[in-house]
Amino acid sequence: MKTIPIGPVIIECITVLGLVFIIIISLQRYKKRKSIITLNLILAYLFNLVGSLTSFIGRTTVYIGEFHASNTHVTSLIGVIFNISAILFIISFTRMLFFKKNRFILHFVSLIVGVNVGNLLYLTIFYPFYEKGSHGENITVIGGVINFIVSIICYFIVFYYSIRESRKTEIILRKRTAQAIAMYGFLIALALLMLAFDSLTATEWGHYTVYYYIGWVLFPIALLFSFVGYFQPSWFKRIYRRVDR
Repeated sequence: MKTIPIGPVIIECITVLGLVFIIIISLQRYKKRKSIITLNLILAYLFNLVGSLTSFIGRTTVYIGEFHASNTHVTSLIGVIFNISAILFIISFTRMLFFKKNRFILHFVSLIVGVNVGNLLYLTIFYPFYEKGSHGENITVIGGVINFIVSIICYFIVFYYSIRESRKTEIILRKRTAQAIAMYGFLIALALLMLAFDSLTATEWGHYTVYYYIGWVLFPIALLFSFVGYFQPSWFKRIYRRVDR
């Protein structure tokens, strides 16, 4: 009997494949016009890919090998470390686009992300020695809460500065870019909220609620918003030109 359902394996696989596609297209764009801003976005995608891939490999191994469902926790934590590290690059990307003069935000985010990564590394290293599969371990709960708060703060920064720029600028192309990146920040934060609900409402290891699936669906959609908004494919330009007439 399988200890976890096939659903999480499938949805994480789809996310990984989507990220690989986005990174390949982004690298092609980067070769044509090399830019530090573009490089930061690609690095954010790359860290998200490694994080998603790590989680996917762990969940697939547990599903195929029929190990105890709690064994997915360590690889999930490692994946979260990569995903939280991606925030540094997306904040740098947003800063270069919308608030170059404000270096304090970048330093502040670097500090809180660094502390959060250190906390998650601690959980990853020492987790197997004290966690027996129960959701009740205080240290795990505290680590999850810290990660959630740090992530929400960072993506709110992305959302806030992007929305502010979209309201300030009169350049339509820049306005659409800012709005798309704002949606990226909002949807990522919403995805994290859904995953938090999943953790709170799951009754046992291997129990994946509807919130889990909603969160993983929102994640690639958010990344797609940032990709389309920044790179402005020709089909997207035609759409907003018709709308703005």
